Amino acid sequence: MKIKLQLFSLVLFVSFALAAVVLSLLFDNILLQGLFLLIIAVIMHLLMSSQFIAPLQSLAEKMRKSVATNRLDNQQKPERIDTGLEQLYQYFVYLQNMVTHDRLTGLYNRFIFYERTRQSLNESKRSGRMYVLILLNIDKFRQLNTSKGHYIGDSILKQIAKRMLSGLRESDTVARFEKDNFAILMENQDNEQMGVLVNKIFNSLSRPYFTHGGKINISIRMGVATSPHHGTELDMLYRHADLALTRAKRNKQTIEFYEIHHSQDNTGLSRIQILRKALEQDEFKLVFQPVMDMKQYDTNYLEALLRWKEPTEHDFSIEQTISFAEKNQMILPLTEWVIQQACQLLNKLNNSDLKIGINLSMIDLHERDLPKRLQAYLHQYDIQGDQLKIEITEGLIMEDPDHVLPILGDIVALGVSLSIDDFGTGQASLTYLKNLPVEKIKIDQSFVKDLAHNSDDQLIVESTIKLAHSLGIKVVAEGVEDAQTYQILSNLDCDFAQGYYLSRPLESDKIEQWYINHKLNEAIGVS
Repeated sequence: MKIKLQLFSLVLFVSFALAAVVLSLLFDNILLQGLFLLIIAVIMHLLMSSQFIAPLQSLAEKMRKSVATNRLDNQQKPERIDTGLEQLYQYFVYLQNMVTHDRLTGLYNRFIFYERTRQSLNESKRSGRMYVLILLNIDKFRQLNTSKGHYIGDSILKQIAKRMLSGLRESDTVARFEKDNFAILMENQDNEQMGVLVNKIFNSLSRPYFTHGGKINISIRMGVATSPHHGTELDMLYRHADLALTRAKRNKQTIEFYEIHHSQDNTGLSRIQILRKALEQDEFKLVFQPVMDMKQYDTNYLEALLRWKEPTEHDFSIEQTISFAEKNQMILPLTEWVIQQACQLLNKLNNSDLKIGINLSMIDLHERDLPKRLQAYLHQYDIQGDQLKIEITEGLIMEDPDHVLPILGDIVALGVSLSIDDFGTGQASLTYLKNLPVEKIKIDQSFVKDLAHNSDDQLIVESTIKLAHSLGIKVVAEGVEDAQTYQILSNLDCDFAQGYYLSRPLESDKIEQWYINHKLNEAIGVS
């Protein structure tokens, strides 16, 4: 094409030069000169049409059809053929985008992802930067396509791409390889923070998908490898991430990190993996500590407490585990597990007197659909809203009251009662306390454990009880360890008490007997 254009330009130039010479030599009559030039113009037009314009129009039409068929926005509107340079440039941009991007999702394709990963790894050898490679796969996606239809599957793939892009940085590279396989390359400055980000991505992708009026839940598998720890070349790093993904599929795990060692560099990653496996392999349990009515001496409710089934098999205490889960976005699936276990137990024991209290994190309260999820569990397990009690730490409520209050209001509307836990340890506001839809406050055990020997603690507890009662709120004292403390609280008109003096946490299989014994005690007048 280039040779043809050059030859055509040469012929055109020579033709006009010869025409000018002939005109000056042969014709004195201006009409004859005009006629001769017209004939030359027609000949030039025919030559231009056949050698230049026609091929250009053919190229433009082919590019237009290719773009109209394959463009990323799936627009199929007919377009006017325009051989202008601007239109051809737009066609070129679209076609170039098709070569580098996945048509359905708009993400990079495998070829570009490999090139960008290879460049990043080469650069890291000079700069010392670290990277993490994540391979993602949708579990049983083929069955989803078969049962729901490919248009549903395509819609989910697009939503996955959108969620990944919204949760990542501009410097991160995201690609769809084929079908339901995706990849992410991120710069890794700190393993613990990277673990937080990996977990955040997983939580985002694990939320339900809404398409064509229906809700669909999917399972995501992720294999993770880091550079330089697991490879400084593309082939090795990819192979290790792929091995981790294969292991995740085989073991039915959600996230697998390649060759995790309990070293300083990998502590954050390994703890996230330990926590996920603990949830998936049922390594947690709930125990239940009674909260007793100090006037009626009956059980008001049982507080659900998280415990390891086999604590000696774990390097981290349950308190460290919960704290780590809150910092790394793992508290959401952990809370979901606790709520489900509590509702299952209420359904199983089928005792209308049994009420269970559940502790929620501030992260839970940022989930706007929390009331809907609670309502779904109440319906699923056929239990009444007043059989659940939610306990929230005071300081956490005060961090973002404008966001939290509407969610708390929706929870209360279900019949679920609310308590403020660890009262006195946060930055309490009387205005917020007055407006919060709470039934009880729990005085932190740090003010209760030395009550018998510390007059300042007695003054704080007494003032708190009077303040709460003036607002129509009941008071629970936690950490009651002896009879003297219990008696002081009774004299101060405290409503409820909780602690080892009354009962240690009960295993779930001891709850029925606990209620039977206390019914007998009430019948015979034992307190």
